[in-house]
Amino acid sequence: MSTVVSANETDFVIANDQVKGRQIVARKIYQSGELIFEEQPLVSAQFEWNKLYKYS
Repeated sequence: MSTVVSANETDFVIANDQVKGRQIVARKIYQSGELIFEEQPLVSAQFEWNKLYKYS
């Protein structure tokens, strides 16, 4: 069973595979650098030592 989740219903589908499990499968060729999927983070954590060592 597959469910189309893209805006125009042709770019990609979410499919279930008995071996690999749930996956996103492209239905078109994407160009290098092309944005495929974007969402806001659900959780973000910042530790003081990250700031100290300039990790972020």
